[in-house]
Amino acid sequence: MMKYLSIPALAALFIIAGCSTSSAPESNGSPDKSPAVKGSTSAKDFITSIDGLVLVKLEPGEFVMGSDKWSGDEKPAHKVKLGRSFWIGRTEITQSQYEKIAGKNPSLYGGKNAPAEQLSWESAVDFCRKLTESDKSRIPEGYAYRLPTEAEWEYACRAGTTGDYAGKIEDLAWDGSNSKNSTQEVATKSPNAWGIYDMHGNVWEWCLDSCEYGEKGVRTETFTEGLSDPCSTKGDFRVLKGGSWCFDKKFCRSSTRYADKPDFAAADIGFRIALAPEIKLNR
Repeated sequence: MMKYLSIPALAALFIIAGCSTSSAPESNGSPDKSPAVKGSTSAKDFITSIDGLVLVKLEPGEFVMGSDKWSGDEKPAHKVKLGRSFWIGRTEITQSQYEKIAGKNPSLYGGKNAPAEQLSWESAVDFCRKLTESDKSRIPEGYAYRLPTEAEWEYACRAGTTGDYAGKIEDLAWDGSNSKNSTQEVATKSPNAWGIYDMHGNVWEWCLDSCEYGEKGVRTETFTEGLSDPCSTKGDFRVLKGGSWCFDKKFCRSSTRYADKPDFAAADIGFRIALAPEIKLNR
């Protein structure tokens, strides 16, 4: 498999595995259940106005982003500093959570506790904007709900680890080897060390960053040593992270980078939100 096929081209390779946008298998979760959040909440967690949507607080820190082991767009491995605390979703946004804010559910695969999918970057950004307006009175000053930057996402995914995965991948991820050709309910695999679920697999997750994307993979001007709180604003594509239910586990690594156009949607693309310092977008 070529590393630099576009998401649409790669999706075509996985139609046999069910990674398509034409028809859905049986529901993988009861539509009557409330959104599941496993584990107890701590005093540092942020409870949104949506039932079950809990955000885990992450403190400022440094980590090594990228990888020198794999393809060119993941190189070089480099130190990144995140200078302010932020919160990130304990789970991907579920179908019931998305529908409560957006008023619709475009997902191909059934299950209110399954991740919302067939969502573009534009749809994800609009969700964050609406939720920020709804929760304005409870959000810290200068913060907003938004997509995590690629650096914030990888920091949360790694949870202090430095390898390809944040633990044993079979315990952490729904991927092409075990997903039964569908998304699965969130938080049904083990969390990483920071209590965050499904950072590996289930659905690709949009990040805030803009990028260029082509034969050399993902390219951002911020993928370099020594930056603080990087967020790329150049390029016509948007960064995707985490792999999905219809991709091999090697695409679910912490450092894997993909991208697509901001209006593109597919049955293995969703998102999780962050509550973080506000970043103005040039849309």
